[in-house]
Amino acid sequence: MSEFGTPVFGAITFEGGEYNMYDKHDGNVVKGRYGTYRLPHSCIVEFSREANITKTTVLGSTGTVKEIYGKGDWDITIRGIALQRRDGTGETTQEQINALVRWDNVCDSIPVLGDIFRHKEIYNITITNISIRPIVGRWNAIPFQIDAVSDEPIELFLL
Repeated sequence: MSEFGTPVFGAITFEGGEYNMYDKHDGNVVKGRYGTYRLPHSCIVEFSREANITKTTVLGSTGTVKEIYGKGDWDITIRGIALQRRDGTGETTQEQINALVRWDNVCDSIPVLGDIFRHKEIYNITITNISIRPIVGRWNAIPFQIDAVSDEPIELFLL
């Protein structure tokens, strides 16, 4: 249940671990340790995915011949609002935003937990963009949006 007494159908959690991250001071990629982080319960996730189809026009005919069919990565949009709990416990609004910005510095695939992802067989995501849009006059409610793509680790076996 959320703080407001409404049911939470799908919490979204970034798994903790050691990740490559961008060092803004010298531009290098360095290792950083992150703890497991659960996104605010206010998050809503949108998914879209295109098919990979090669189309060939045939002279003297209408339409096209479709060749080589596959699926692309899932495009994922996570929208939410960072809110401080009414009883004052837990992370402040700014601490939540700071955590999201820190995760945005990850230059790696992030394991993600949540039924909404498992139903689509998504186990890792890569953050491509984060947007934070404060509301004028509301210091304790900050909307955010995370754009990401699904990612599958590629394992190479050398013989």
